Formats: sequence, C-alpha cells, structure tokens
Amino acid sequence: MLRILFVIVTLLALIIFYFGIGKNRRVLVTSLVWLLFMGLISYNGYLENTDAKPPRFLFVMVATAFVVMIIYKSVDKSNIKIGFLTAVHTVRVPVELFLFELYLQEQIPALMTFKGWNFDILIGIFSFFILFYLVYNKKNLPRFMMLLWNIIGLLFLATIVFLAVFSAPLPIQQFAFDQPNIAVVQFPYVFLPTLIVPVVFLSHLLTIKKLLYRYPLADAQRK
Repeated sequence: MLRILFVIVTLLALIIFYFGIGKNRRVLVTSLVWLLFMGLISYNGYLENTDAKPPRFLFVMVATAFVVMIIYKSVDKSNIKIGFLTAVHTVRVPVELFLFELYLQEQIPALMTFKGWNFDILIGIFSFFILFYLVYNKKNLPRFMMLLWNIIGLLFLATIVFLAVFSAPLPIQQFAFDQPNIAVVQFPYVFLPTLIVPVVFLSHLLTIKKLLYRYPLADAQRK
C-alpha cells in the first residue's frame, strides 16, 4: 500500500507541475517516458547492485540532470502559472511522511527525516498558507516575499539532497553508515530523486524566473 501511495503522490506532483507550466505536452511526454524508464530499471533491482563499478545510480543522477535541463529549456516563461507551481510544494508534506516511514523500516537514516536534519516539511506546510492567500484573499503577495520563500525552499531542498547523496551506499558516502539511504535505488522510491525532487526544484526555479522577469502574479494565476 505504501508503494502505491508513493506512486500516486509522484503522479500528482507531475500533474500539478504540468498545469503550472502551461500544459506543455512535450514536458509531459518527456517526464512520463523518463518515469516509465526509471520504473522499469528499478523494478527489476538493477539499481540495487551498489557494488557495481562505477555505481549505476551515479549514471541515473547524471541522466536526471540532463532531463531537468531539457524541461527547463522547454518551458516558456510567459506560460508559467505561479499558483500551480506553488501547489506543487504541497506534495512535500506526504513525501516527508513517507521518508519517516522508510526510516522506521530502516531504509533511510534518521538524518533524512524531520527527526534529523530535514526540515523540508515546513516548506510544504507553508505552501498551503500561501495558496490560501493567493486563491481566497485575492491579493498578490509582495514579489520579494515570493522570491524569498522560493529561495528558502531551494536551500531546504539542497539540504535534503546533500544528506541523501552522502548517506547513500556510494564511494562518496559520508554519513549514516549504520543505516544508509538504500530506499532511493528501489522501486518506486527511485522516483523521489529522479522525478519528485526535479519537479520541486524546477517549480522553485521557474517561479523565480517568472518573478524576475516581472510578470504579475495575478496574470500568472489567470493563464
């Protein structure tokens, strides 16, 4: 059941992101193909061989970065809808709950959860308040506040990515040797670093791009 719920959350993040970038079909198709590919190679346990030289998961990370660049360049800033991209961050709440459950199952270390050094759940919680303000108060948050919130969100995201990478059973591992981060090489949790994190990262980055190009928040929500 936990795995099914995780797949649902992954697809939900992608759907919200799809609306946030103006229903870009090229991005949607690219993302779905990438999701299917990662699902297939992780389902048969291919990535679980952490003794392979060089580590197979490192290739996955390089490929993920390439996909992120393709998506970023494919999005027209005039089609960006800040309201939807803000909504993407609500998935960070269930994701953090999944991570805590994986910690209890000894699949990831405590430092990757809100019990340790991962405070990413706060960004997810605050995204609900921002959405409430944008939708029901019918007023735009000051631009500098939206910029600040997105920059802080990127910093929080960078923190958990740093912890996850250096807790994984790779040659560069620095933390959590007693309980390493092994969940991310398993199906469907491989979707966390290969789709959910990229979508969250791009949601912050594209929102900042929209704000810096001085498109009104109201216009971004109405499109």
